[in-house]
Amino acid sequence: MKQGLLYLVILYVWGSNIQAQTPQTDLFIIKIEEENGVRVFGTPQKISVHNGYNNQPSFSLDGKSIFFNADPLGNTDVFRYDMELDSVFVVTKTPVGEYSPNPIDEHRFVAVVVEPDSRQRLWEYDIRTGTSTLFVEERDSVGYFDILDNGEIPMFVLGSPQTLRIWNPKTKSERRVDGIPGRSIRKLPGFNGFTFVDTRHADRHQVIAIDSETLERQVIAQMPEGAQDLLWTPDGTLLASFGSTIYQFSAEAGGTWKNMLDLRNFGLANISRMAISPDGNTLVLVSVFSNVTPMDEEP
Repeated sequence: MKQGLLYLVILYVWGSNIQAQTPQTDLFIIKIEEENGVRVFGTPQKISVHNGYNNQPSFSLDGKSIFFNADPLGNTDVFRYDMELDSVFVVTKTPVGEYSPNPIDEHRFVAVVVEPDSRQRLWEYDIRTGTSTLFVEERDSVGYFDILDNGEIPMFVLGSPQTLRIWNPKTKSERRVDGIPGRSIRKLPGFNGFTFVDTRHADRHQVIAIDSETLERQVIAQMPEGAQDLLWTPDGTLLASFGSTIYQFSAEAGGTWKNMLDLRNFGLANISRMAISPDGNTLVLVSVFSNVTPMDEEP
């Protein structure tokens, strides 16, 4: 597989009918190396194989696989891209829609499931067999979520307006967090807390850090104009995406966003969700349909 390196210095709000909201998107991975303290990014490689909707990627805990959603037959299921085999495998094939797969160990992942009665709850799946059980029975209307190291689950809950809750699986109770969340809810690396994008002010969407124990909040940054999606790298770097660009937040430079990587020359546009491998060496992102040629094929 060719790795031509470049020397560069990184869904829609869910409604009651998620299945009608499936844009034409693809997944791309970018290898990251470091040369003399400078990040070097490889050429984007398309890894999705189905036409249509491919979205919401997340890495397995060992960094060897990427889980994502796709709807090749009109119903959204979970698929797995194997990094070593460079192949995509079906994980679920069900009559319900599965979204936002989030691995919790080497054998299981949690996903939002749109059930036959239109409830949206968190279900747990066996990666090998695809069998499932309810993960959080009590909370309906879940959109986006993440799982903290202590097991608590910050989640976007549908409503008018949408709300942010923290579910405690031990006590089966939840706490409400002030703010109107966007779709990016990300746990903080090395800290028992998370960030979310507070969208209550139309003219300034703020990145808010929440201490999951005290609910103390801290404004970290204002999102780049138009951006909705965030990512924390393992070393604690905050990234955002918009258009063909990935931005890096720099607290040292007066709290500004720097253009870290522009992918327009590869035909990528409307970059949205991102995920990064546990070792920080592979970035996966979602882009609209593109004319990018897979790296293992000649132009």
